[in-house]
Amino acid sequence: MKISAEKKKQVLLDSFDLLKSNYHENSRALRDIVEKMIKIDIDIAISMWKYLIRENPDVLHDDDSFAFSIMYPLEEAIGIKRLAYLVVDDDFLKMSIYGECGDLRYEPFEIITYFIEIGKLDVADELLKLAKSNPHDSHSLYDILDQVIPEKKAKMSEEAFDFITSWIETVPSKEERAKLNLRMLDFMDEDEEDDE
Repeated sequence: MKISAEKKKQVLLDSFDLLKSNYHENSRALRDIVEKMIKIDIDIAISMWKYLIRENPDVLHDDDSFAFSIMYPLEEAIGIKRLAYLVVDDDFLKMSIYGECGDLRYEPFEIITYFIEIGKLDVADELLKLAKSNPHDSHSLYDILDQVIPEKKAKMSEEAFDFITSWIETVPSKEERAKLNLRMLDFMDEDEEDDE
């Protein structure tokens, strides 16, 4: 039996209202509701996401339930570009994810990479600073940079290269800096091959 989008939306809204006051008991169902709502009404899904973050800061600080677990289906539905701007244009989401989330991984790092690749280095810098100073996330600066350096096949401008290199210089461990610099050599080799 096929149910209309409006009927599905109402069932999701009603279910969310019933379950939202006890996130710890209903976490899977609530994330499932948000994921299903993404396919019907993105704006309502975003409102639900923000409500869950606002009402459950302990969960935000402990794991990735409000970052990767919701950002992945969002990226699948709207793409990395739209997701990236959705997060950075919303101060609450930006601060919650990068400055407060207890386990940053995948999509939050992909967003930083996206801004590096398109040359929005001021935005990438802001997100990196938030991630680096996040008191709840256990990733070191090395871990963060290792995740955001673009893949070798990506094209990198000289400004982006210099930007990442300047961040690498702030990594405390010489060995970790060496490993990151080694990854950056891939981009220099590519430029030299293009010049031949």
